[in-house]
Amino acid sequence: MKHHLSKIGTVLVLLLALGAPPVAAQQVEAPTESEIETYAAAVLSVEQVAEDYRTEAEQAESESEMATLREQYSRALSDAVRDEGMSVQRYNEIFQAAQANRELQERINSAIRDLDS
Repeated sequence: MKHHLSKIGTVLVLLLALGAPPVAAQQVEAPTESEIETYAAAVLSVEQVAEDYRTEAEQAESESEMATLREQYSRALSDAVRDEGMSVQRYNEIFQAAQANRELQERINSAIRDLDS
């Protein structure tokens, strides 16, 4: 069974790729159950985009190709989150809140397991 939030690399790549500014945990409104379910679906979509990107990046033959892939990756990550019905800003807020809140992490992981099974 995967522990998805421990895959901080994938999610952090989204934060960095989109140039999202850090959000202080106390400023973030607690996510609703519906948002947690949407976030969980977005995490799975983001992981798929990251997996696809890694495969393509391994085959890139030049820095120019890599730069193009990074731009495409950034857009694809944003699209993956939005396609699940969540703004990138809210995705990042929930991600950051989960880093500071063990109970929220567990709720998210449970929602991911439910979707991933």
